[in-house]
Amino acid sequence: MKTLIISNMYPSLSNPTFGGFVQNQVEELKKREIKFIFAVNRIKKGGYVSLWKYLLLFMKIIWASTTDFDLIHAHYLFPTGFLALFPHFVRRKSLVVTAHGSDVNFGQSSRFFRSLIKFTCKRATIVIFVSEDLAEKAKSLYSISSEKIRVIDCGVDTEVFLPQDKIRLREKLSLPLDRKIILFVGNLVKVKGVNFLIESIPDILSSEPNLLTVIIGEGELEEKLKIQVKSLGIENFVQFEGFKSHYEIALWMGASDLFVLPSLSEGFGLVVLEALSSGTPVVASKVGGIPELVKDGENGFLVEPANSHNMAKKIGFLLKKDENYLNMSKKARESAFLHDVKLQIEKIVELYHKTVDKKQKKENKKFLS
Repeated sequence: MKTLIISNMYPSLSNPTFGGFVQNQVEELKKREIKFIFAVNRIKKGGYVSLWKYLLLFMKIIWASTTDFDLIHAHYLFPTGFLALFPHFVRRKSLVVTAHGSDVNFGQSSRFFRSLIKFTCKRATIVIFVSEDLAEKAKSLYSISSEKIRVIDCGVDTEVFLPQDKIRLREKLSLPLDRKIILFVGNLVKVKGVNFLIESIPDILSSEPNLLTVIIGEGELEEKLKIQVKSLGIENFVQFEGFKSHYEIALWMGASDLFVLPSLSEGFGLVVLEALSSGTPVVASKVGGIPELVKDGENGFLVEPANSHNMAKKIGFLLKKDENYLNMSKKARESAFLHDVKLQIEKIVELYHKTVDKKQKKENKKFLS
């Protein structure tokens, strides 16, 4: 089977994590003898660049439409899913679209865009959502029939993100052995709420003075966040680490005592799943698909978004590292197996084959009649 992958995000040498979740899925599918043709965007910049990069993507889609493939799989409902209608109509191939989060919200503020997304979902054979929460929102917003909806998350490689010897990892990463370490991984943008994590640190220090907060990621708010740290006088307790590769992040997850994701909005929260798989308890905002991963009081804690005081309270409780912490760490790892990438990939392979077979049977029936 050969699939045309259309995505507005895909890694490049200059942006190796840009759309890494799409690439990871593709690489796993290749192991199941699925072949691919690509029409993808590797340019990360937005703003004025967006128009011509999507024109370039559409040109790639036109070229790809001249090749031979059995199925189209587009990532993101809009604009990618809408652009994928071109090969869908021209080649009369089934269209599968995966919604990841921000694309579902795209049609809320514009009736025009909402109509385009509705049309895309109407033409798609299957619409995949990475969380139940996302599926419910889109179902009503875009009038998607239940028969078309599938919930398949990105999955986590439990053989990469796994509990490891913290002392060995900290020595490897030049991290202190005698400090409690909390970790954030993600883009340094407003929606990730990193400022609320930083705001909570003075409260945490009142009960846990031997603390180090590690922030991994890059983004437009990096300098503002550093200024915030300085203004609070907590420079000795916060460490900005910039960009790290996917496999490096697995080491940092394993070396940390706690993972925090203070997002204001989140479609799924893959980094939460990676932390859980590492046996690292999580404190995360009660938004989007996160409550489907974090069971409050079992493998971590859920907090209301933008509530730094409550966040500090839950972080301080877990940093005691008592029996509750050990139980949560164990349950964190156990819960991740339900989302193992291999299980999610098998669902997609089965979906691919069923979709293509159904299309073939329909065409054969039409030919015979």
